[in-house]
Amino acid sequence: MIRYSQCLIVVLFFMSIQTKAQLQITTPDTTICPNTSTTLQATIGSGVLTPLAFPSLDDSYSPVQNLGFSFNFFGNNYTSCVVSQNGYISFNVANASAFSPWSITSAIPGNTNVLNSIMGFYCDIYPGLTTSPGVIETATIGTAPNRKYVINFCGCAMFSCTTLLASFQIILYETSNEIEVHIGNAPNCPTWNTGAAIEGVQDNTGTLAYWVTGRNYPTQWSAVQSSHRFIPISTSTFNIIPIPYAPIPSPGSTISWYANGTTLIGTGTSISVSPANTTFYVAETVKCADTLRDTVTVSIGGGPTITNINPQPNNPNFPASKGNPTTCGGTNGFYTLYGLDPNQIYSVHYKKNGVQQPPVAVTSTIYGYISMG
Repeated sequence: MIRYSQCLIVVLFFMSIQTKAQLQITTPDTTICPNTSTTLQATIGSGVLTPLAFPSLDDSYSPVQNLGFSFNFFGNNYTSCVVSQNGYISFNVANASAFSPWSITSAIPGNTNVLNSIMGFYCDIYPGLTTSPGVIETATIGTAPNRKYVINFCGCAMFSCTTLLASFQIILYETSNEIEVHIGNAPNCPTWNTGAAIEGVQDNTGTLAYWVTGRNYPTQWSAVQSSHRFIPISTSTFNIIPIPYAPIPSPGSTISWYANGTTLIGTGTSISVSPANTTFYVAETVKCADTLRDTVTVSIGGGPTITNINPQPNNPNFPASKGNPTTCGGTNGFYTLYGLDPNQIYSVHYKKNGVQQPPVAVTSTIYGYISMG
């Protein structure tokens, strides 16, 4: 008696995808035959982030940056900005390539160093530290009218506390004019600049400002995987709400694959797996203090015992187990397998002259058999 394992391929669309996740396994949960393999695919949904060039290693504004669309901030429309190495962007483009003050001695509103600015993590940051340089990169991604301008601070050292690295992201949204700040890591350096830092927005006059509760001067604070959305209610009012942590990762991020979430089995956007038992696989990317994951499950098929021996040879509903071709080398012979579930699609794997052939999908009859010829 020859025994086979049933291989009914079942596709279930129950992938665990984070809200607005940027790392996604595109292979759905699936079932495969024993002793076979399947390929898992994952993508990182980001644009091409480009590192910014600054005129100095510390405390400077970038050259003028084009947003790629019009963005309304406190009632005024802007198409460009400048990025400060000290953790914020400003729409006062006259500051391009100039000195960016690092000392924080007053809160918002009223801090004249950050007029017309969006502060992701405004503090004294030292991205140009030669022994551990950080990266500040930008991109405009998406299509009109839903484009996003992204400013990414990756692994930037704190001044005077250079072993502490800041990673965070500011995203500007076209049309809605909303702002998101995703903080991967905002450490506190209490021995420098009194540990001051600000997360918020301020208008061009310094009379209107909104900030995340507890994150204004002179409060000392830190944050890990913390995200907020700044929603403009009017030309003078913002509403600030917490949101899931889901930054756009750098395209240089490496995808690592883990079997059952613990055993590293490889890296890259795809990987071939041949589990002996039902296994879940985790794809993970880590960069700039951001850790994003997605999960997929590969199950091993099972079912009734399948045989090529006719269980009811005298029953006309059960054909012979095999039929030889009418001529030597002909193609009209057949082979019958019994014991399957009725009216089900099976994926039949077989070899010809010792060479594995592509699988064939066959539907069983109401009597639970298939004939292949």
